Amino acid sequence: MSTTQQLTSLIAETDAIAKGITALRESVNALAPSQADKLPPLFDDADKLQTSLREVVVRRRALFDAKEKQAEIDDLDRLSVVHALQWSELEATQSALVTRANDVMRVDLSALQADVDQFKKTRNGLKLGRNGPAAEHVVGGVKQLLEERLARARASLGRIQDALDVLAKSENQLIATTAGLLQPDTDDLTTQRILIGLKINP
Repeated sequence: MSTTQQLTSLIAETDAIAKGITALRESVNALAPSQADKLPPLFDDADKLQTSLREVVVRRRALFDAKEKQAEIDDLDRLSVVHALQWSELEATQSALVTRANDVMRVDLSALQADVDQFKKTRNGLKLGRNGPAAEHVVGGVKQLLEERLARARASLGRIQDALDVLAKSENQLIATTAGLLQPDTDDLTTQRILIGLKINP
């Protein structure tokens, strides 16, 4: 593939990344507090965009060494500026995603906490002989559902933490500082998740 063809491909991929970042930002802005189930795919999209952007940057730098015409140099210089802006925009979007995700998980864990408290009352009543043998099966099923919800919450909190770790290393000082400010919220949610687990499995 000639340098010109590689450059054309690089420009097309850069345009696709721009559209992806825009779509991600819109999805993050539209995220409702009750939509914890939408967090995993959003973090997946952010990770894919970061990987794609990293790859095109590497290819752009390699292509610069193989440049043949002044026009190609100019195009590569413009792409360099575009990629820098895309990095900044993607990091800002990831930071917004973490902020929203913390809010979503706060709602999700609060609802889970309420359901676990109700589960404990039912289980304690069973231990006191207030329910028949059939209730044991029901309680066991409810416990399994609660554990599954807790596992999903744990996974989402892990994704939030992974994103924070990446943002904390950003060359953009504002992004890195924001990640530090968001960390306590995530830590508190992680602690809440652990406490809920202890209530489910005393």
